[in-house]
Formats: sequence, structure tokens, C-alpha cells
Amino acid sequence: MAAPQKGVDLHDSKVLHPDEASKGGPYAYFHQELDKKLVVNVPRDIRHGQKIRLKGMGTAGKNGGPAGDLYLSVRIN
Repeated sequence: MAAPQKGVDLHDSKVLHPDEASKGGPYAYFHQELDKKLVVNVPRDIRHGQKIRLKGMGTAGKNGGPAGDLYLSVRIN
């Protein structure tokens, strides 16, 4: 029997308007590779280049291993 393996971590970016970045809050995000729509809770006053970790939203693990994480790099435009 094979050992459990953690799923692969994924990386993407989320573009926010400066007003959205300063207010924070829940924002819709669609991950095309996984074909999933998610709601991301963005902290107030997030800065350009900061990352948000979404635990367990990467690819599925193997042999009972945990799913990977999704890291969103914030871009402010």
C-alpha cells in the first residue's frame, strides 16, 4: 500500500481595486484550473504583493493524504 501524499499547492493572483484592498471583505474568485468558484475573505488594508493562503483548496491528496493549498498573490490596480 502506498503512503499518503499531500496534494500539490497551487498559485494564482487576485486583482483588487484600491478601495477593495483598503476595505477588505469577501470577494468572489474563480479558479479556472479547478473550475471552482470561491469566496475569498480579504483582510483590510492588504498590500500589493501580499499572499492569501486558502488551506485545502489545491489539488486533492493521494492515498488519503491532505489536499494542497491555494496561494493568491494580491495585485492592486
